[in-house]
Amino acid sequence: MLMWPQTNTLRVRAAQYSIPQISAVAAPSSRAKSVIFLFQWGGPSHVDTFDMKMTAPQEYRSKYSSISTSVPGMHVCEHLPETAKVMHQFAQIRTVHHTMNNHNSAGYTVLTGGESPIDDQRLRASLGLSPAFGPVVDAVAPNRNDMPTFVSSPHTIADGSTTPGQRASLHSKIHDPLFIPNDPNAADFELSRLSLPSDVSLGRLSDRRELQKMINRQAHLLDGSAAAKGLNAYYERAIGRLNSRRVRNAFNISSEPTELRDAYGRTTYGQNCLQARRLVESGVKFVTMHFSETSANAAKPTAAGTLMVSMTHECMKSFPNGICRSQTTRCLFC
Repeated sequence: MLMWPQTNTLRVRAAQYSIPQISAVAAPSSRAKSVIFLFQWGGPSHVDTFDMKMTAPQEYRSKYSSISTSVPGMHVCEHLPETAKVMHQFAQIRTVHHTMNNHNSAGYTVLTGGESPIDDQRLRASLGLSPAFGPVVDAVAPNRNDMPTFVSSPHTIADGSTTPGQRASLHSKIHDPLFIPNDPNAADFELSRLSLPSDVSLGRLSDRRELQKMINRQAHLLDGSAAAKGLNAYYERAIGRLNSRRVRNAFNISSEPTELRDAYGRTTYGQNCLQARRLVESGVKFVTMHFSETSANAAKPTAAGTLMVSMTHECMKSFPNGICRSQTTRCLFC
């Protein structure tokens, strides 16, 4: 589901070009300033959410009941009462489909908008594959402040092997996301990616970085290597974020009111959705939240239907007041 169909422009560019090619293409005009992409790996079927086929034979239609929404004549699943209230703010795209039989190939198609070259579970990241959507944004319209352009959390999606299409592929490491594997629902939540060991100060880290750069120059490790240059720039970004109060504040989910955190749901997914909201309000342009059915089932085995509620209810409950609290933050939610 998309709030603004203009996302199609981004999808076409991601599917047709590599990162270097995209960088040379002028960025299209867009109303949205940021994107929250909720990727449901093993999520509920369309039949049990928005396309319930209630008039179809029993073996095809949903086993749940449908309820009315804010759009006359449009119905959704009974387990989505909060979503039903705001369906007038969504644009449903029911023509999206693929012909893949394997999870990794199908996942790649959804994550990038590009067709997988093979329908094979052994699909791996390679130069011939498209990047994720976030690296495209970072290549065309990168942030010019302390905030990262692209943040991904809290899982790396895999089925036997890591599903390609979650990062910049092998084109340029500098466009990879700031990946946060930590659980914001945990009592001891902190950003390991933005924290230093207790015995290493920021000054000491900077000294080490300068020494590394000197060795690299002497060994000519960066000459002619796009991958190495991208990694070098990635290091520089990472060190800058370690000293950024703005970045740390954006991830300080503990500053949110208890009532709001409860509304999103005290689950890994619910709190990550709230964290995504905080990030786009702080200037991050693209946030991908991966939902893993395996981790959800392991953490909370429940009766049928509850898994779907855990994925959608928390992040929708406060949606009538807007995804973001700032009127200047126009966010595309998909």
